Amino acid sequence: MDYGIRAAIKNAFTHWNRGKDTIRTLVTIWAPPFENNTAAYVAAVAKAAGISPDVEFKFGSNEVTAKVLYAIFVHENGPKARQFITIEAVKKHLAALYPVA
Repeated sequence: MDYGIRAAIKNAFTHWNRGKDTIRTLVTIWAPPFENNTAAYVAAVAKAAGISPDVEFKFGSNEVTAKVLYAIFVHENGPKARQFITIEAVKKHLAALYPVA
């Protein structure tokens, strides 16, 4: 599971670094509207992260990034993912990959 979390974080960083720096723009890459209910996905992630879907966030080892990514991981994998993916694991990998936020 650790390698999957790290890979997903790196993938998210690549998109963020290319200007997908809001929940809405990042989630739209993960879940394009032609095959998903992207609006509901964006709303769920924004609610879980506690920020507006259109606010730019700084990617790195910080609480907002951890909450955004954790919410995406749980949404992608379903509620049972909480048994295998924890916010602490996301924070650990963010700190290892991007120590300055």
